[in-house]
Order: sequence, then structure tokens, then C-alpha cells
Amino acid sequence: MWVQVPPSAPNIQIKSVMQFQIKNTLDQKLKKDYEIVAPKDLVEKKINDRIDQIKGKINLKGFRKGAVPANVVKEKYGQSILAEESEKLINEALQKIVKDNNFKVAMTPKVEIKKVELNSDLQFSATIEIYPEVPEIDLKKVKLTIRKPEIKDSDVEESLEKLLKFHRSWDKKDEDYKAKKGDSVNIDYNGSIDDVEFQGGKAENYQLELGSKTFIDNFEDQLVGKKAGDQVKVKVKFPKEYHKSDLAGKQAVFQVKVNNVLTAKSPDLNDEFIKKTFGLENLEKLKDEIKKQIQNSNDDIAKNIFKKDLYDFLVKKYNFDLPEGLVEKQLESIWADVEHEIKHNPEKFKNDKEKEKAKNKKREMAQRMILCGMILSKVAQDNKIEITQEDINKELTKVIMNYPNQQKEIIEYYQKNPEAVQQIRGVIIEEKAIDFIIANSTLDHKKTNLKDLEKLWTKISQED
Repeated sequence: MWVQVPPSAPNIQIKSVMQFQIKNTLDQKLKKDYEIVAPKDLVEKKINDRIDQIKGKINLKGFRKGAVPANVVKEKYGQSILAEESEKLINEALQKIVKDNNFKVAMTPKVEIKKVELNSDLQFSATIEIYPEVPEIDLKKVKLTIRKPEIKDSDVEESLEKLLKFHRSWDKKDEDYKAKKGDSVNIDYNGSIDDVEFQGGKAENYQLELGSKTFIDNFEDQLVGKKAGDQVKVKVKFPKEYHKSDLAGKQAVFQVKVNNVLTAKSPDLNDEFIKKTFGLENLEKLKDEIKKQIQNSNDDIAKNIFKKDLYDFLVKKYNFDLPEGLVEKQLESIWADVEHEIKHNPEKFKNDKEKEKAKNKKREMAQRMILCGMILSKVAQDNKIEITQEDINKELTKVIMNYPNQQKEIIEYYQKNPEAVQQIRGVIIEEKAIDFIIANSTLDHKKTNLKDLEKLWTKISQED
């Protein structure tokens, strides 16, 4: 029964649920606060019932097994039993509140225990965040562009050329041979800043391909035209965003000795080499496999671009309140990567104001992700899109592939963390919902060459 409290607190109501006393102290749209009391008699009954269940199994010195009096059990184990039964009572009260109010709970309720003592009321508070009503998408109004990667023979040839680079051999040239771009040099080098050597700036017999842009600035360009035995003073500047803050933006000098110059020799692309190296019958089969990989890779890029466009559309079209706790949790996950960067580069932000500005931008990203995730989840629910165990296994396989030799640890992690499995389910639902939208919306299918697709994806990635 609901009882209206005095006018001094017009928004607060008190409800008696079974034996619990529940006071609703905050009644926002998506956030509800409660003060809850489990009366002493209820707590004592729960403790006594539990003692009755276990006393026959207890063995204490001075008593026959199973004949320990209840008051002795309570004196010895009362505190631990109180803790167990209090947790059960808290869960019971929360489940009742959720069920009676038909709440769709967005995340695990926050509970703060105010009082938990033997022979006393159990008092605690709880904050429950609930999901908002999510609007339905009219798929007929989703008029976006989906790009279709256009793969040409030249794309396959270019990828084949890159692939074969990994299988080149290197021939050492005579001492009078001058290095060109595309050649490699075997070098010893030692770097310094203001005549002071720095960590990681020294190596011997390092093979560097000129033109590969492996080293910073124009380091490689300064070795073009050099011969075996040459001593070269290479001057460079570290990028401002360099991952080591003590080197970022600094001028450096490298003392370089060219030990040898080497030229590349590509393998003979015959059937024997192809079978031995790639396990395929011939060049035609190899090109088919390369084309398939290019197709899959660029289909993923095209889908990610569409996903970004779809998110833009949803954020612009739909607007509704989001649970604060979910937003903060998502922000915490995103911001953890930034904190990791700050550890390696403490000067990432000039001041606290710049850091706070970046965090607010990440918060907007978190809000965007949650809003779109909720809408896509509704699309899946409304259209009876289901997840199979096979879907989960496929997604887990992707995770495992990113962490070689850690399969056992990863599987154990997901077995022990249902919340992590739920995150995987969320990823799968989102992807399936996007596939459904692509298949059932009025989209403009636009053929796009791979270079344009790559430029567009690079631009989008930089914006994020």
C-alpha cells in the first residue's frame, strides 16, 4: 500500500513490500533511489532458519556432532550467517522492487549498507537505473549510402607484390656500390641529443630498407648514395607526438656506420614456390585467394563506414535520456586507453583544462555508443534477431586470434565473467542488427575504388 508523506517532501513515497519497509527517496525518469529496512524480526528469522539448516552438520568440541545447541551456533557463527542472510535479503528486496515496478534494469543496482548488526534492523540504500523507452526505427527513412568495394586486377597485382616482399632474399653488393631506395643497408648507429646518448638509440648490424619509412623523419634519405664503410652523421627531429615524451619534438644526431649495402632479389613465382610457400596449386589460385582476402577486408571497411554514417543518422534523428551509470561506465572504458597513453606520454595534454575538454569529447562518444546500441538492440528485438552459440564461438575465436598462445586464459576469463560474455553478445547483436538494416533499408549502393575507400576510412579514423 502506498502512503503519501507530509507536504514538506512531496516527491517521496513510502511503500510496504512484504516485511520490508521501502522509501522511494528519488524518483527521476531513469534513476530511482530507495531507503530500505528489513525489520529485526525478519532478519532474526532468516538467521534462525539458516542455523536450523546447518546445525546438524556442525562439529564443535564438547558437543556430539549434530547436537550443538542453536544459541551456541549463533554465538560462534552469527556474524558470518548474518552477512550471508543480509545479502539474500538485499537481493530479495531489490528483486521485489524491480518486479513490482516492472523496471528494465540498465545495470547492477548500487547498494550501500547503513546498518547490519545482530539483533537489529538491516538498513541499506539502493540506486536503480532503468532503461528508457527506445523509439522504433522506420527503416524506410534510413536513406544512406553503402559502398561496394570495386576490386581491379591492379589491386590484386599490387597486393601480390607486397606479399612477395616478405619472401625476398638480399644479396650483398661490392664496396663501391651506392645504396638506392629499395636497397637495404646493414648499419651500426648511436644516437644522442645535445651530445647525450639516449636509451634505445643504439644498435649494431641493423638491416634497414631505404624508403620503408621505418625510421623517423628523413633518416633513411640521408643514407641514399652511401657505400659500405661510409661514416655518416644523420640529423633528424622526433615527432611532437612521439610515444616517448623525453624524445618528443627533440633534435637528434645519429653517428651511423654503413657495414654493407644489399639489394633485394624477388623469388621466382613458379608453381613449386607457390605450393611450398602458400600451399596453393598455382599463380591463378594464389591471385584468387588474394582477391578474396582483399574483398573481405574492404567489405569490413565499407561496413564500418556505413556504421559510422548510420550512427550519425540515429544520433541526429533520435534523442532520449540515457542512464547516467551506463554512460559513465562506457566513458571509463574509453578513457582507460587515454590514461594508458598519458603514462607513456605525460605531456599529452598541456593542462587540466585541455584534458577535461578531451574527456568531455569522449563522454559524447560514450553517449553516442550507448544511444545507438540501444536502438540497434531494439531493432534486433523487434525483428526477432537471435544469437546462437555458434555466433558466440566465432566472436570468441576472433578475440583469441588477437592474443596468440593465451587461448586457455581467455576461455577461463569468459567462463568466470558473465558480464564479459554479455559484452560479446552485445557486439553480435549490434552487427546482426546493422546487417538487417542494410538488407531492409532503401540504400544507395555505390561502387568505390579501394584507394578512395581507404582515404575515407583514414579520415573517419582520425576524427575519432
